[in-house]
Amino acid sequence: MVAGTERAQAAYPYYMQFTAADDQRFWFYNSMHFPEPMSAFDMVTAEAAYCALGSSTTRVHCIPTTLGIDYRIINGRVYIGGNAVTDPREIARRTGEFQQRAFYYYGNWERLYAQWREKMLALIRDAQSLPKLELPEFEPLSNVHSGRGIATNHALLDTYQRTLEGYFRMWHHHFEFLLLGYGAYMTFFAFCKKAFPEISDQTIARKGGAHAAGDHGGARDAGSRRARLAGRARDLARSLVQHQRRGRLLPLPPLLERRPVHALRGAPRLHRSGQGRGVAG
Repeated sequence: MVAGTERAQAAYPYYMQFTAADDQRFWFYNSMHFPEPMSAFDMVTAEAAYCALGSSTTRVHCIPTTLGIDYRIINGRVYIGGNAVTDPREIARRTGEFQQRAFYYYGNWERLYAQWREKMLALIRDAQSLPKLELPEFEPLSNVHSGRGIATNHALLDTYQRTLEGYFRMWHHHFEFLLLGYGAYMTFFAFCKKAFPEISDQTIARKGGAHAAGDHGGARDAGSRRARLAGRARDLARSLVQHQRRGRLLPLPPLLERRPVHALRGAPRLHRSGQGRGVAG
């Protein structure tokens, strides 16, 4: 701690402070999300995010190997550390919960995402509907005569609390899909590396990274492209079946094996006529 800042450090809640037990854990400075020192008032931005992240990983989707992230503050800097699950029996128990929850989301992704989008739009509307506060010189006489008993400045507290509630709720919505999306992307990444050993990380990222990161701007276009691709795959499958029935299907084992691209050079190509001709260049 920087000398002379002890009283400033005390402004942060006790659960954000480092303790002696924390010396046994690994922490790193989260400069990506919090590049500047954060005042105590602004720490709600970290608290809301890590609160939602913790509940998502621990109790909602039950990620088998983690119990969320802890965070600490020193000199206004945000440091984070993981809570790993290492007991094999606990991992197995949490895996059972994870499968029931995450796989349901994967199986109902489009419907749940459409529902998520409506929730976010409702949240935006709630924020936009918050009143613009003005403090009058005198309370309206009608408020006094009616015995209202609550001054106008109390509306500031009410609006502030509603703002914070919406902000915390937003982060819960944020993590509803994010970690599952990253999990699907990592599975996609591992599959691509296994099926296509020479594929670059950048190529995989271009194909699947945008959706995992939550970029759904081109979802409709991507969906139509997938539909067209599926249609072409269906037509090709029908063509292959017809060639097989006519005895004109060339052997395809070299194309089905897990081999690098250069190992497939020389494999015969299947032409529209059903006859093999030339070599793969």
